[in-house]
Amino acid sequence: YKVSGGTSAAGPHGAGHVALLVSAARQSRVAHDAFRLRAAIATTAKFLEGVEARAQGHGLVQVSDAWEALKRANDWEPPRFQVRAPLVGAESIPGGPERFTGRGLFELAGWKPGQSGRRELTVTRISGRTNASRYALRWKGHTEAFRSELKEIELPLGRPVTIPVDIHVGAAGSYSAILDLVDPEVQLVAGSVLNTVMVADALVPDLDVAPLALDPH
Repeated sequence: YKVSGGTSAAGPHGAGHVALLVSAARQSRVAHDAFRLRAAIATTAKFLEGVEARAQGHGLVQVSDAWEALKRANDWEPPRFQVRAPLVGAESIPGGPERFTGRGLFELAGWKPGQSGRRELTVTRISGRTNASRYALRWKGHTEAFRSELKEIELPLGRPVTIPVDIHVGAAGSYSAILDLVDPEVQLVAGSVLNTVMVADALVPDLDVAPLALDPH
């Protein structure tokens, strides 16, 4: 036996946990497609305080709790979502940060200590019932840095809905939080969006240091 860590250890452990759930579901004739399994695990995972959301996801898998959640999902139709969120890459030359969109909010540049700003997540429900579905919004992680004025949203089928996200960062470092869309009818996490910003101190030249003299020879 030895201590092991990292994705090479987490991957086999996670696969083993899912195998236990699949085995129980087959024996009990409980629906266990990938979307239901994901919802059950995300709903019941133990989120570790002091560990960034971007590093742990929803947290440690809890097999017994996930099994109870999976049984709740048996007659539930898991929805699918498309998410569009801001992505900011490294500083380009000379135009500043390069901006894109992706499935989660990630900004590698442009943030300074103490800065505040507002971003928008666009969520579209692309499966499920034709009438609007309501979801509660729940944050995990750096909840002091990320928040929204909305506590719940209604998502019509095929129509994009915008979620405003207010961000306030402190000292230089990394800030991340997961925004869960929780179906209140079954108390399951139907979808999630990871939000991350990187904050850097400005580089200030030291004026007391004399410039280097270059030897022309």
